[in-house]
Amino acid sequence: MRSKRLFRIAIPIPQRSYLVQPLIKKLLKGCIVKVICYVRRHDLWLNSAWLEAIQNAQIGRTWSSIENVGYLGVLNRWAECFGDENVEVIPFEKATFSSSSLIATFFNAIDEKIYPEYQLNSMKNVSPRGEFFKASFFFYQLYGAGLLERKDLEACCSIVRRMPKEIWPQYSVNILTPEQQRHFIEINQGEYEEIANRFVPESNGVLFHDSVVIDEKGGDMSMTSENLFLASFVLQKTNLRKIERLEQKMLRNQLRRFWGKMKLRLGMK
Repeated sequence: MRSKRLFRIAIPIPQRSYLVQPLIKKLLKGCIVKVICYVRRHDLWLNSAWLEAIQNAQIGRTWSSIENVGYLGVLNRWAECFGDENVEVIPFEKATFSSSSLIATFFNAIDEKIYPEYQLNSMKNVSPRGEFFKASFFFYQLYGAGLLERKDLEACCSIVRRMPKEIWPQYSVNILTPEQQRHFIEINQGEYEEIANRFVPESNGVLFHDSVVIDEKGGDMSMTSENLFLASFVLQKTNLRKIERLEQKMLRNQLRRFWGKMKLRLGMK
């Protein structure tokens, strides 16, 4: 758990990450530290990050806060503190996990045995799919246009998450257009080669081995008319809850005023 929290500080928030490595070095002075870094192709990582952000109504995320994250700068800071030889880079892709799991690759990297309890506690991180995700994206767009308040956005996404998955057709969704997918692959290719040559010397300059498949339908967030109606129903249900909250608040205020008048008449303090 501690490692997970430290990596979350180091990677997505560049303005704070420079503080993390020296702090760890100071705390673990005299210890042998090995840094395990999983890196994913930017187009795949961006799509996954946005799927998760929109599903969970994470308002603060914008394109600029995600797309400019570079791996090499983060790896350099770890290497400066602990040396290149103590930084191991593992590509996060199907080729890596074809005959192994994420947990197995991590324990193998630190030369540790995998105990049965680790396997039992392993979890699957399933991305939102199909119309289920598009409904959440629909509410996200309404919020971006100023037509939904933050609480209402969170309520809508929460209702959709609790609905039976069978209601929504399930298929892979790519929020990036084909042009955006190609763009993120091309602009990061030089960084991938540099990382591979420096931290994965046996790779011959190739960091990722999965085939590049461009989703030509990527970026299409349109829904079927049936599911658009269903999303509208969720929106209406949220508005009804909002009206009920307002009515309850008005009723409470009326009761307070009534009780205030009664206390005055009865001479109560």
